[in-house]
Amino acid sequence: MNMDTIRIPATVTKDDFEFGQILGEGAFGQVRLCVHKATEVQFAAKILKKEKLIKAKQTKYVKSEKEILLEMDHPNISKLCYTFTDEKRLYFILELITGGELFECIIKSNLSSKELKKVVQFYMAQLLEALIYIHSLNICHRDLKPENLMLNGDGNLKLVDFGIAKKIEKPGPNTFCGTAEYLAPEVVTNNEYGIMVDWWAYGCIIYELFCGKSPFYSSSMAVTCQKIVDRDIFWPKTLPSDAKDLIDGLLCTDPERRLGGLALRKHPFFKGIDWKNFSKTKPPMVPDLMFDNEDRGVGIKMSMFEPRNDQEDVMIQAHVFKARTKTASVQDILKRSKLLRKLYPQLNQLSERPRPINSRIIQNSENIPKTNDKVEEEQVNDEQRKANHNNTPSNLSDAPKTNDGIGASSEDQSSGTHSSKKQVVMIQSALSMKTPVMKISFGQGDKVATSSSFQAKTFAITIDHESNIIFNEQKSVTTVSTCNFLEYSPNGEMLAFDMQRHIGLMETKNPKKKPKHLVGHPLPITKVSWHPKSTLLAAGGLDSLVYLWNVESGKPKLQTQIESHKAYISDLQFHPKESLLASASGDCKVIFYDAQSERVVHKFSNHEDAILGVRWNETHDNIFCTWSMDRRLVISDRRTFKPVKILAHSRPIINAEWSKDGVMLATCTRDSIRIWQYPNITSSFCYTNADNLPGELLSFDFSNKYLAVLKCRDDTFPSVVDTETGSFIDVISQPNNSHKQPVTSLQWSNHRPFLATGSFDKTVNLWGVE
Repeated sequence: MNMDTIRIPATVTKDDFEFGQILGEGAFGQVRLCVHKATEVQFAAKILKKEKLIKAKQTKYVKSEKEILLEMDHPNISKLCYTFTDEKRLYFILELITGGELFECIIKSNLSSKELKKVVQFYMAQLLEALIYIHSLNICHRDLKPENLMLNGDGNLKLVDFGIAKKIEKPGPNTFCGTAEYLAPEVVTNNEYGIMVDWWAYGCIIYELFCGKSPFYSSSMAVTCQKIVDRDIFWPKTLPSDAKDLIDGLLCTDPERRLGGLALRKHPFFKGIDWKNFSKTKPPMVPDLMFDNEDRGVGIKMSMFEPRNDQEDVMIQAHVFKARTKTASVQDILKRSKLLRKLYPQLNQLSERPRPINSRIIQNSENIPKTNDKVEEEQVNDEQRKANHNNTPSNLSDAPKTNDGIGASSEDQSSGTHSSKKQVVMIQSALSMKTPVMKISFGQGDKVATSSSFQAKTFAITIDHESNIIFNEQKSVTTVSTCNFLEYSPNGEMLAFDMQRHIGLMETKNPKKKPKHLVGHPLPITKVSWHPKSTLLAAGGLDSLVYLWNVESGKPKLQTQIESHKAYISDLQFHPKESLLASASGDCKVIFYDAQSERVVHKFSNHEDAILGVRWNETHDNIFCTWSMDRRLVISDRRTFKPVKILAHSRPIINAEWSKDGVMLATCTRDSIRIWQYPNITSSFCYTNADNLPGELLSFDFSNKYLAVLKCRDDTFPSVVDTETGSFIDVISQPNNSHKQPVTSLQWSNHRPFLATGSFDKTVNLWGVE
């Protein structure tokens, strides 16, 4: 029965409803399916515990959300129908939205390019009308993103989750709030803002509907924010010209010149829409009704349950892109591959099986031109960058000779050749998540963890008698996560995972035990680091604070709070042998804190812009490197805290990693990947691809023989560099075993030669070198 055609008394109580299955749970309560007994109309009941709200000082934020929802009445906005209370709980009776997320419905429809444009035009027109309406009430949503666009049973759009919506007054707020990938530049730079931030997010959503991911996506929050400020946008050729023009106008960094409001109705992208009769237009899609809370198809967002903060109402959540298909099984490869015998020596006792025939081998052995790069001044001109757009790197004999910038000349590199005997082969399509995989972590004893914006899972890897790799799920927990971190403790007994403003802590020995929550940060946590030889866990956040937790025996206690930074924490890392913690920040400083004596021992500032990362060299443990948006990577000695080497790049450095033996350093910018030999700092590998590298993804394997990277932002399989020869290894990538969407994360096992990759298609694949 439809609630619009049934009259329910204005005053209702708990006794008027029958409560059914749980649709979602959060920090303050749960959402249940409910039915009005007299009329049999279905609703979603958000039930909040008063005691927890009062203890967390959240009552005024719940009241604000209630007032905003009750004020609105629009066909494309979710409705709060009734509210009441009892002695212990608050009840919000909400409209039940059964069509699921807009993205899910679009993907399931398998649309052609022309059909997709018509669908996007219709639903963005409905969203346009909803935004014009809420802005007329001076309400700013502040958290527009694809996850908050739902469809009802008739196929009409519903804008949901007004948890951080706010009445805009002059001057506007400067609260850092929203979802990272959809934040407007004025929010990122902490300036006053108004309703124009919603139009920026509106442009991001249109881009994502056409291109499959947000224009500023990055696995690093710091890089995402920098891309927003720099307006670093990649424009695919498949994007319709009128859509590009619209997005270009919406993503204007100056809010006064940004497109928005009623004027958008006249844009060529909406040509053909009869705005006077648009409300009567039949939707282009009718979704499959779904009641599965695992698919979150009920219009109730878990972020509704997250704590609010008066200064920082952050709702940062990784983007959700639904996969068109799932990766096919490759059991035949599993049963026959010799690679498994390398991974698990005990299999050598089993009978030999023939290797499979490879249908396609991707290889590219063209060398890039030689360059005369210098450590202090690395220049790659535009002509060379274009010429090298899709080329693979040279081998060692063709590597550029460099100078260390301090007076020591580089040594000649020994020559190497492309290894045709080695191949990167996918050995298992391991598992699938409910949303895109954002982080992967390996622990001791063949344990692997994966996380997405909705859940974290842990698995134990075993092998059966037929040589099949089996992933036995140990634990699955629901999270509202930005996926900024997923880290096993050094002994593998604990797993720390992102739950936005607090840390989820899982005991791997007892996976059925409910995870503990480490609460303290008023803003989302950006990075964690385990002490290598104790139970200390450091956590840094957007609030510029660093917390040190002692989680001995699974009983976490806050040991200390470090307040020395003046901007967000971009990176944290403990010294490999000592209790010295290095924390990097957007305030251009690295602070070194001795956890044993509980004091700051040094403040390091050798950069002119926000520092993005810090890494200790595990072998040469007095050496560490830092990199920054100032395009320099500085290698320093902690005994003097003075620079030893400086690597200046032509573009900002996004990520850097030391090899496990400490003799190689990999750096990546948006257009180049390099391997530097330490301590001579000579370049043994260089690959360029103009403005198209997802530079956050770098991983050395445990044996220091391989470096896993991505050659392109849209790659659906990993690329592996042989560090001995300085060349890429051939990748066997068949249609039935590659990811169906771009790779989002990659990580080598800690003690076996296989590589795990996660993807937007919600799957994790295992690869190995044979």
